[in-house]
Amino acid sequence: MAHAIQPERILVVEDFFLVAQVCRTVLERRGYTVIGPVASVARALSILQQEDPGVDGAVLDISLQGEAVTPVAERLQTLGIPFVFLTAAVDLAVLPKAMRTLPKVEKPMTEVDLIAALCSIGLYPSTHAINRP
Repeated sequence: MAHAIQPERILVVEDFFLVAQVCRTVLERRGYTVIGPVASVARALSILQQEDPGVDGAVLDISLQGEAVTPVAERLQTLGIPFVFLTAAVDLAVLPKAMRTLPKVEKPMTEVDLIAALCSIGLYPSTHAINRP
């Protein structure tokens, strides 16, 4: 008996409403399950503190309401959950040097860039959703 492949569950951490909604739309259209979006470090950490956070990967805005997303990135690393940063080029200075080389998508982002970044960390879209409009 074949089992259905579950879509990748992606936590979106972004404080700018429009960007968060674009991320959600792009990811859902490509067959990912979106958790959030959440707009604060505290909210993201509360999700990741659960025994089973139900997260396969994440898209993290580097700066949330002026606060660096570093604690969320560190928690994801501890849990072994891959992630990509969503950034304006000037944001990189708020990250520790060791995180500045991790995968990132520059704003303004394109759908192709976001999906390519997720694929680069092993989070692939649903093959059933790729050709959706």
